[in-house]
Amino acid sequence: MDCKGSNCFIVRNFHNRLWVQAKLQAEGLDSEAALDEAIKKLENDLKKARKKETGDVDDGIQEEPSFPLLDVPDADVRCFLYKLR
Repeated sequence: MDCKGSNCFIVRNFHNRLWVQAKLQAEGLDSEAALDEAIKKLENDLKKARKKETGDVDDGIQEEPSFPLLDVPDADVRCFLYKLR
């Protein structure tokens, strides 16, 4: 194919778009937007797997931290800890 100028670009671009669309359909995706959504989902799944692998599990639910011994006097806490020994 020997073409010059902008017409050649349009033809190549059209063939590239057809090729991309054919590849997407072969993989079961309807459009480039569907491909983008699949990529985002995979990236999120990878992040969760990496966090789980390192022990930083984040299920999206975070509990409010509690400090039940904060209002207990130090002497009482020491007595309690001493009894546990």
